[in-house]
Amino acid sequence: MTTKILATGTDFIQSGRFALPVLGTASTIEKIMENPHTLRILAYSISSYADNFLELLQEAIENQVETTLVINDLDNQEYHAVKILKDLNTSYSNFHLVDFNRTGNAQMDSKTSGTCNLCGKSWNVAETIFFQQANQKTNAPFLRCKDKNCFKSNRGNMSPKKILHAKVIVVDEYRDTAKAIVGSANFSWGGLANHYEVGTYVEGEQAKTSCKVHAPYMQSELHLKRKLVVQYLPSKGS
Repeated sequence: MTTKILATGTDFIQSGRFALPVLGTASTIEKIMENPHTLRILAYSISSYADNFLELLQEAIENQVETTLVINDLDNQEYHAVKILKDLNTSYSNFHLVDFNRTGNAQMDSKTSGTCNLCGKSWNVAETIFFQQANQKTNAPFLRCKDKNCFKSNRGNMSPKKILHAKVIVVDEYRDTAKAIVGSANFSWGGLANHYEVGTYVEGEQAKTSCKVHAPYMQSELHLKRKLVVQYLPSKGS
């Protein structure tokens, strides 16, 4: 079994006396995606500015590589990248584009006691409360309260979106040559070239395990999620 550390960022992958024993994230992704037999990807974000990544993905799909991409909240990704992915999904039956678009529950068991600063009601440790993190993009306020009516009346979302934040690539999952990358870098220009990111590259059984972790999700919801992606598109072959 082979395990190596990946990194993005000049300080992490500098050469010379203070060089760290790491591989570049982008170059390693390019290497393992060159001639895959199968390709499984989990993605939080994909950008068309990561040209090499999209080109390698498209090349694999066009070469009839069985490919599954599970991506967070597809329609809120960058427009050009979404268009490329949807066009590929329409044109190639070996490409399975899965939109991770789930909602959760605003309730949680509180780890501390507390008091709502809006209605004044208090709760104890382990008591069920309604919780919402602040979100500048949607202007959602931070809320913690045990009272459902207080929570809802102050713009609390009862069914918040769940987020797929994983970044995983698994190549050749059924072979002894299986390889996987698990890391912090998004498949974007920032994640692959500009930001400071770390990850792990593994081969062999550990790589197969990386795929098994998310295989049940892919298998059980693939067809349902795929319909959500293509319902506004022409049927394949039309």
